[in-house]
Amino acid sequence: MNFDTARAFLIRQAACAPLNGSGLQDHQMLLSRIRRGLPPLPGQMTSILLALKVVFEGLRGQTHLDRLLVMALHTLATEPSLQLQQRYPAQTWPPLLDDDLAQVTRAVESIFADSWHSGLTTWQTPVQASAQAPASVEVS
Repeated sequence: MNFDTARAFLIRQAACAPLNGSGLQDHQMLLSRIRRGLPPLPGQMTSILLALKVVFEGLRGQTHLDRLLVMALHTLATEPSLQLQQRYPAQTWPPLLDDDLAQVTRAVESIFADSWHSGLTTWQTPVQASAQAPASVEVS
């Protein structure tokens, strides 16, 4: 997967862009599935995490991020967990979904911080992260 493919994939998974020509149907997108009370498709979370790593590598050292990608990243990091908690609190979900969603959130934070953190044991506190954060990142 290259940067452009990963970027487009994440934008579609977050339902931030039309699906025209992507070969994917709306009912296959992560956010669409969770909004309807359905779990992710097999391998979907793994593909999202891979795409996030590819995007991280492609943006390493960049000081400008495009708005559509930022919106997709923010949506993927926040909306699925909110949907699970608010709309379907009593529903039984796949056992690792919470862990997968936490990894997505950490990966998105890593992209914004320009510093990859792969696990909870190496994750920095907000105070540590702010001390190492880049001076500024512009969204265009």
